[in-house]
Amino acid sequence: MKLFKFIALVVVAVAVTGYFMDWYSVTKTGDDSYTVKLVFDKIKKATENATKKTRSALEKLKAKIANARSMTGTLVSVNVIAGTLDIKGDDGQTTQFQLDADSLEGGVKDLTALKAIAQGQAIEVHYEKSGDTLKALKIKPAK
Repeated sequence: MKLFKFIALVVVAVAVTGYFMDWYSVTKTGDDSYTVKLVFDKIKKATENATKKTRSALEKLKAKIANARSMTGTLVSVNVIAGTLDIKGDDGQTTQFQLDADSLEGGVKDLTALKAIAQGQAIEVHYEKSGDTLKALKIKPAK
């Protein structure tokens, strides 16, 4: 039953979208008859545009995933004003990450909360490398 409802919803959505995108027209040809005229050029152009946009979004996502990395270490310092975070990794080296409001989404919620994390606490940083800069994407306490 749920599948039937879903299919019905998709059919209605395509019908409404198609109507407003001029993919088809319906004309009354008699008392009890109607003619439906499909405009294949517009349908083809719309599907090509959707395919192009989807591929572009996937390429951007693939690039972001390819550049995404993670590091677990102990918190050395947080500079709220400069928007930086220093972590000492297992190798003993300290690494600096750039922070912004998006860095804290899904992990620690804001910079002041991040500053409240005790130095020496284990944290995990998911980041991407952009040139020489390491941009923190997500910060959370290490498990």
